[in-house]
Amino acid sequence: MSTTTICEFNFCTNLAVAGTSKCEFHKHRSQCAIADCYNQVYARNLCARHGGKRKCQFENCTANAQGNAFCTAHGGVASKRFCSAEGCTKQAQSGQRCLKHGGGRRCKVQGCLQYVRSAGLCHGHHTKAMLDTMQVVDPTLCKYAYKKCPNVRATKKDGSLHTLCEYHRSKTNTVQKQYNSKKRRFQPYKVEKSSGHAPKVVSVEPIPYLDSVSSNGDGFVPMMESLDMMDLNVLVFDDPRPDTANGSMILQHFSI
Repeated sequence: MSTTTICEFNFCTNLAVAGTSKCEFHKHRSQCAIADCYNQVYARNLCARHGGKRKCQFENCTANAQGNAFCTAHGGVASKRFCSAEGCTKQAQSGQRCLKHGGGRRCKVQGCLQYVRSAGLCHGHHTKAMLDTMQVVDPTLCKYAYKKCPNVRATKKDGSLHTLCEYHRSKTNTVQKQYNSKKRRFQPYKVEKSSGHAPKVVSVEPIPYLDSVSSNGDGFVPMMESLDMMDLNVLVFDDPRPDTANGSMILQHFSI
């Protein structure tokens, strides 16, 4: 009984060609000379991680050089390839063309028109495949959607398991609370249509301060010159409540 094997290159999920350890795509590509490394050769029989790329010449920097003797953080130049279609200024993905003009690879899942993001799959199918693999290994692991999480799922009060671990539950809840708070803060005031009433708004004129006492003892009288004014432009009252004594409506309180 023949068995099917997966291509030996890292992150490749294609089936190996019969009688070999590489898939159709990698069958003419060399493997890194370092033992137990299954990356593709970049230069000098080494992958980029093990010295295939030149290192930055800046002191104590281990990043790869780009465009010259330095990495992009220390003066290197990241060369960009642009789409070969006439008049297009977008960056090329593959085949010297941008996504709009035919560049890029499609997800290998049949019927999916999304572009490849990782391991020959689009973001959605790659995430699903990763989660399925995790469940085969251990169904108690966190099901965080955006990357593989090695933590165990949190336990509910009834003993069952949450979908996420404690860390990702806390992170998700914090983001949700911030979103809800922002939504409430910027949500405009809405009048309840079912009640059929709106807040009572009263426009008033500016009121001068009372400063001096009248000669006949009647109390304070307004100043002749309004030096200081109270800018009471609008008063907004709460809904009135009925007075049980005489049936009239009185206001509970008001705010300025």
